[in-house]
Amino acid sequence: HGDRKGEQSVGRVRLRPRKGRATHRGGRTAKGGILFGSWAEGRADETSDVDLLVVADAENRPLLAARLRHLLRPLLAPRELHLLVYRPEQWESGRKVIGFVSHEADRYGVRLYDRAA
Repeated sequence: HGDRKGEQSVGRVRLRPRKGRATHRGGRTAKGGILFGSWAEGRADETSDVDLLVVADAENRPLLAARLRHLLRPLLAPRELHLLVYRPEQWESGRKVIGFVSHEADRYGVRLYDRAA
């Protein structure tokens, strides 16, 4: 579902890995974004949901998640969006634990945005 190096297409949306800085209203900074699951692994079909993990310095993660869902759902429709938002310290500890979603996303996912890179 991707045709350029590291690029993924989910429906009408083309996702390209980026380095740099991503912010949303309020100035909170995203540290990373990872597409994981069937779309990242190349086994998605028209009924597959979209799994996205975001690492962000956000005091109010539920609010950030709601805003991201509001922005992304129309672009990804009719696919369901599964969105996880982790603080950097949660991401760092969880990605080391085999069986945690963050570990699987780190190991098998496609980094769409990575501020650390």
